[in-house]
Amino acid sequence: MKVGVSILGIFVVGFSAALSRGVTPVEALRFGCATAGIAVTRRGTAPAMPKNEEIEALLQKGGAA
Repeated sequence: MKVGVSILGIFVVGFSAALSRGVTPVEALRFGCATAGIAVTRRGTAPAMPKNEEIEALLQKGGAA
């Protein structure tokens, strides 16, 4: 259960960060999914948080559709 809550939190952080930059809700959803998608491949919660450049690179490659 804790893993799910942590990943949900990471998604919300990515989603909220994107919305605060003024992107559309759909773009924010993609950003949140990319954020969580990268984080699940790493250990921990805070250390797993990807950098903005990593998220943007994943989205540029067509990930987190």
